[in-house]
Amino acid sequence: MNTPISASPIASHPAAGRQRTGHRALCAVLLASASLWGLSGCVVAPLPQRQVVVSPGPVYAAPAPAPVYVAPSYASPGVGWVWVANPRHGWGWHHHQHGWHRGWR
Repeated sequence: MNTPISASPIASHPAAGRQRTGHRALCAVLLASASLWGLSGCVVAPLPQRQVVVSPGPVYAAPAPAPVYVAPSYASPGVGWVWVANPRHGWGWHHHQHGWHRGWR
């Protein structure tokens, strides 16, 4: 009783081959969607920059510093006068109500 060995019933099943190709197709779709998701993004080109010309403003020259102390050349004009340095004229007598002695402004 020699009967020929036939193929196994599982291998001859029509869905057996489709399952493997379906798995490959699923992997391909997943790989494609993952790479599309990973490589997608919003690319924005930077705006062209305007050239900015900076013009130097007026050059500021600081005035020469006043001497530390200069002794008065004449006596105080009266009570309330203080010997202080004037930024324009130098040292002189100043009163809090009358201003500078000898008309300095």
